[in-house]
Amino acid sequence: MTTTAAGTERAALQIQLAYPTLRKAAEILGVDASTLSRRKPRSIEVGSQKRLAPRTVMVEAAYFNRRDPADVEVALIEVAEEQLPEAREAVEEELTAYTRERSSGEVIPKPDSDWLEEARSFLPDALFDQVRDVYDRADGPGRLSGPAPN
Repeated sequence: MTTTAAGTERAALQIQLAYPTLRKAAEILGVDASTLSRRKPRSIEVGSQKRLAPRTVMVEAAYFNRRDPADVEVALIEVAEEQLPEAREAVEEELTAYTRERSSGEVIPKPDSDWLEEARSFLPDALFDQVRDVYDRADGPGRLSGPAPN
C-alpha cells in the first residue's frame, strides 16, 4: 500500500467516525433502534460499532417519514461537529450531494412488498387498504408514485 493510499484510507476512516451510530441514527429519525435495525440499512463497521453514512440516514428518514428532512440534516451535521469537527465539511458535502440527486428527479424505488405486511400491523384496515392500493398502482417496477389516495 502506498503512502497516498494509506492516507486516503485513513481520511475515509476519520470521516466515518463523524457518522452516527445505528442507535444515534435511530434517535435522529425518531424510531427505536430495533426498528431501524430490522430495516437492515447499509452500515459501516468502525471498531465494534455500526455507523450509518449521512446518505443512508436520509434514505431511512424518507422511509420512516417521522422528521422533516432538513431537521435530519441539521442533526447529522451536529453529530459530525460533536464527534469529529474536522469532518463536518465532508458530511455537509455528502448531504448536499444527496439533496442534489433527490431534486434532480431521480426515481424513488418502490419498497419491497414485505413493507406492506409491516404497514398492515400498524394501520387501521381502511387506511391500510388505501396504502395497498397506491402501492399496487405504482408506475411500474422500481417506482412508487401516483395520485394520493382519496
